[in-house]
Amino acid sequence: METDGYLYLPALLDRDQVTDVRRAVTGQLAAIGILDPTYPADDAIAATDYKHDEQHRLSSKVSALKLMLYSGRMTQFFHRVLGGRWRTHDYQAGDVVVFSTCTVHCGLENHTNRVRISTDSRYQSAHEPRDDRWIGEDPIAHGTAGKRGKVC
Repeated sequence: METDGYLYLPALLDRDQVTDVRRAVTGQLAAIGILDPTYPADDAIAATDYKHDEQHRLSSKVSALKLMLYSGRMTQFFHRVLGGRWRTHDYQAGDVVVFSTCTVHCGLENHTNRVRISTDSRYQSAHEPRDDRWIGEDPIAHGTAGKRGKVC
């Protein structure tokens, strides 16, 4: 991570667990009207009137997602680790990319009618100061209220 600015951890998470969590997430997306009901929820096809403003709140509503992100293999990895360049890749369910907050990153624009399902989770040593913009059920950092200075 010090050299490249990120870690790529293929299959860190159990693929079957990720698939089950994805199914729970797409079920929630369907329930709140983000998905087109004429397709199976697992296809994650966006409704034509989808406004891209609700999905970031799902992490607090899907218990299987919280369990996967904040226990088991994920937290075991960070307990071991805590105590650049951008690369594109064809990621698979269960893959994890880890990078510092100083790494410039983003997802490319989605030009399909499928909803992109990913998570944005933060882990840090309990001994480091926390950034309150990212704390809580609905952190302000995803909106304009979280901006500080000219960049963030």
